[in-house]
Amino acid sequence: MNERVAGEGQSTSRVVERPAWSPAQIFGVAGGVVLVVIGAIGLARTGTNFSNIPATHAMAAGLQFSSLSAVVQLGAGVILLGASVFPGSAKSAMAFFGVLLVAWGIFIVADVTRLFTMWGYTKGTGIFYIVVGAVLVLAGALSPIFFSTRRHVSRGTRASADNTTGI
Repeated sequence: MNERVAGEGQSTSRVVERPAWSPAQIFGVAGGVVLVVIGAIGLARTGTNFSNIPATHAMAAGLQFSSLSAVVQLGAGVILLGASVFPGSAKSAMAFFGVLLVAWGIFIVADVTRLFTMWGYTKGTGIFYIVVGAVLVLAGALSPIFFSTRRHVSRGTRASADNTTGI
């Protein structure tokens, strides 16, 4: 908070700056939470036996996973959550993970038979990734970043202004 004395009339002016924010942060947190929760449920159901990944298939939220795919999804969700703290990084992470999810979802839907053994994916999982990725890309591209500054001017003597700020 900045305080300046403006003019001879002994009025004070305070400028209060609020941190920038963006609706992209809300979408980033929501997408990260969805990926983390579903990935964590998938990992809890498949277990952490990485020596025989094709034997670790399980369903979570109507989607098929292996232990490897659950860990990858959980990691992507945690990174997206962490990047959603600041508006600029939220928009960048949403664009990156959104494009990655859309491309990976299309790849899954196009060749689900090869990806089922190691990754445990079905067409439903591919469509889920396409939808989540598209929402992330659109929200990241269309969300503005808001910068706000509020100015408060008060009149009074310099001594009374010093007393109100605790100096």
